[in-house]
Amino acid sequence: MKLPQKIIFLSLFTLLLTSCVEPSGNKKNNTLLNTDFELIRVNNQYSIELPTFMKESEDLNEDASLEYQNIFKETYTIVIDESKEDFISAFKDLGEFNESLSIAKNYKNIQLQFLGEEVSISRAEDIESSTINGLPFEITEVDATIDGIDIGYTLAFVEGENYVYMVMAWTLQNKHDKYRDLFQKIVKSFKVISRRKGVKKSVN
Repeated sequence: MKLPQKIIFLSLFTLLLTSCVEPSGNKKNNTLLNTDFELIRVNNQYSIELPTFMKESEDLNEDASLEYQNIFKETYTIVIDESKEDFISAFKDLGEFNESLSIAKNYKNIQLQFLGEEVSISRAEDIESSTINGLPFEITEVDATIDGIDIGYTLAFVEGENYVYMVMAWTLQNKHDKYRDLFQKIVKSFKVISRRKGVKKSVN
């Protein structure tokens, strides 16, 4: 049985090192939406569109199936996927699965609880609850502090046919306004695709 993973970030040292490289600012930059994007397919299980200025990483979260970053722009994106059947079974056994809520909302609530054990959350705001690309979506913004660093997160919790997913994009809190629309575009581009054996991660 695989429980939803606690969110542990190894990028904070990078954030500290790069905080003086690019000027901080909280002004929205809608021109970022016009940047070039690339379609990333992961294990022929899901796809997501990411800015071409973000490159693949291997040290953001050991449980993530996708990790991308730009250390100079201080933008980071990961995807964590869990067996939907195992998730439901485990938290029903623990008495923590709320039958009156959707699976996506249950997953959101539990992952936010785990996040709160790792960081100090000052704001958690539900942004959108809808169906996007045929999938139940819950989108939440979180402001939090970890090791004295203020971080702004955009989180999407998604229910697929066989898996539940958490899509997380984050930056320094004083840059969250600048990247908010871009992060929304990233998380809303998430799609589940058909799966075939023997297909590895690819970039189109």
